[in-house]
Parts: sequence; C-alpha cells; structure tokens
Amino acid sequence: MSNSSLYPPSVRIRLWLGNMFGIGLKFEFVPEEHRQVIYREGHYWGVRGPGIIRWNRWSEKAGPLVYTGNQTREFTFAEVTTHDVLPVTIRLRAVIRYDPKDTLKELARVFTHQSREAHLSIVETYIRKALMSAVNRYNATEITQHNVSALIEERLFQVVPEEMGFLGLHLNGKPKILNVELPRTLADRHEKLAQRQALIAATGGKETDPLAIRQALMIEFLENLEKSGKSESLINFNQMFDAFIAEKQGNAQILPGDSASDIGSGHTPPHYTSRTQRQPKPPPSGSNSRL
Repeated sequence: MSNSSLYPPSVRIRLWLGNMFGIGLKFEFVPEEHRQVIYREGHYWGVRGPGIIRWNRWSEKAGPLVYTGNQTREFTFAEVTTHDVLPVTIRLRAVIRYDPKDTLKELARVFTHQSREAHLSIVETYIRKALMSAVNRYNATEITQHNVSALIEERLFQVVPEEMGFLGLHLNGKPKILNVELPRTLADRHEKLAQRQALIAATGGKETDPLAIRQALMIEFLENLEKSGKSESLINFNQMFDAFIAEKQGNAQILPGDSASDIGSGHTPPHYTSRTQRQPKPPPSGSNSRL
C-alpha cells in the first residue's frame, strides 16, 4: 500500500471514519493502475480497486498489489522462417498490460504472484507463435516492404490478444516492427542476381560465352517457374526452356524438336534459323497428283 500521508485530505478522512466506525471492516486506498488481491478464508477471492476499497476483517485478507499499467518492451525474434524457407530476424515493439480481473479465477491465484518479467516472457511466446505464422505467408524480400509489415502487425494485433486473453494479458495497440534483418545467404543471392542481369544486358543477346549465358538463363528460368507455380505441372522441360531462351533472344525461333543443349553449346541445329531467314518449305513433289 502507498503511504496514506500522500492521499488527498478527503480520502484520508473517509479512510479514518471507515476504519473507526466500520465494525469488522477494513478500508484501504488502491492507487490508479493497480488492483488489490483479496483472499477469503485462505482462498483467492478476486481483486478490488482502484480507489477506496473495503474487506471483512474476520474472513478476508489483502494479498499482493498488482500493477495493471502499460509496459513497453522490445522483442527480438531470430530464425523466423519465411515462405521461401529463409530465416530472418525481426525486432518489434509491443505495449503490454496485465489485468487480473480478466484472468480465469483458477489461474489468477498464480498469475497475481508472478513478476512482470514472467508476464512479458509469456507474451513473447504468444507473439513468436503468431509471428511465425504471419511471416510464413511472405517471401524474405516482401516482409521488408512497408505494406507487408503493416499486414503482419495487423495480423498480430488480431491473433495474439485473442489467444492469451484468458490469462488477463493484453496488447495495448498494434505491435510495431522496427527492423527486419535478412540472412546473408539472401544478400549473396541478390548480388549474384545483379551480376547475372548485368552480364545478360552487357552481351546484348550476343553469346560471347555460351555456357555462362546458358547457366544464367537457366537460373532465371527456374526462378520464374518457382514464382509462377508452373514447376509442378511441367510436361516437357526442354521445350519450355527453349521457348524461354527464344523469348529472351528475341531474334530467333526454336522449333519443338530442337534440343536445349544445342543452344547452350553454340551448335545450331539444321532447322534452327532466324525469323528473317526462315523460308517456307516447298510442297512435296507430286502432292497435287494424289489427294
């Protein structure tokens, strides 16, 4: 309890009169953002306050004074897996409060004796669980975008209070994502991607190094398949890859019978010609004589 000398005169007078003439009753003042635990006949009975409260001297007893104000805490969650199976580290800030009045009575007798750090540790567990579910919907590069981070924050604010509400723990507002640290492997992949795109742009479609160009196109082709989701319904890989190369080159056409390995090796199939050089085949001799 706080020092009664700090109370306003009206509160001190009411407390004095209540304790003087209230037979069998005890009057106390509970400060703002606090709740007083009450035990009746040795069992947890509930909480009272803030303000002037009373309890029966003969059957009730005051327990611990529980703080119910806001607590701001920053959490760092490592090894959160994204949709493309990359571990990222996310740092966020959350405002948390505990109110034993909202706790199940069977749990309140335990939670009212726990420290604030214990409450924050429980909240951290629920936030991590919801965060892993929300982040797994996006790729690693997407969660760095502001609109995606806002969606993740909204998801946390919807799920976390609902799951831990029976404990009396609440989020006072949406959690705020402060930083997203991408893995080094993703940075290396971005660097290789930039180098590959620069190599393709520098060649201008002229294959100075056919093997290197083919490897670059193959990697880009596989990444496009993964993004589009067509890899699971792939029928003829060589034909799809040949069509992709023809589209990238823009000045050549590959027939379905061409092998993808012929393009990468620099060998030109007998029927592989540019669009400007391809001539229509003459009709076979004697075709008009017999239908």
